[in-house]
Amino acid sequence: MTMETGNLNLPTHLSGDTLGATEIAITDGDGNAIDLTGAEITLRIKRRKEDRRSQLVIGTDDGGLSIIDAVAGLVRIEKRNVELSPRVYYLEFEVVPAGSDAYTATEGTWSITGDVTR
Repeated sequence: MTMETGNLNLPTHLSGDTLGATEIAITDGDGNAIDLTGAEITLRIKRRKEDRRSQLVIGTDDGGLSIIDAVAGLVRIEKRNVELSPRVYYLEFEVVPAGSDAYTATEGTWSITGDVTR
């Protein structure tokens, strides 16, 4: 499946703090919702876009992501503690539709800042 990826930048977050449940719309490059019916979704956070190794992986398979409205492309990152070092990270949402191949649907950045109490 070839399509232009959507762009999504998550809000800045303090390292070590709890990220509250956060709803995200998975869209294509034109801003249209991607139908997630029957799909598996994985969020990968990397130091550099070209890195093979992810610093954080959250997915529907481990309960870290939940599909809220499949047809509207809405997912929720479930509440979790984020222990990433301060920096700008690259992210991608990988979608595996039922019976199909994986593809990157949306990508962007996530800025993690240091907590002054640490």
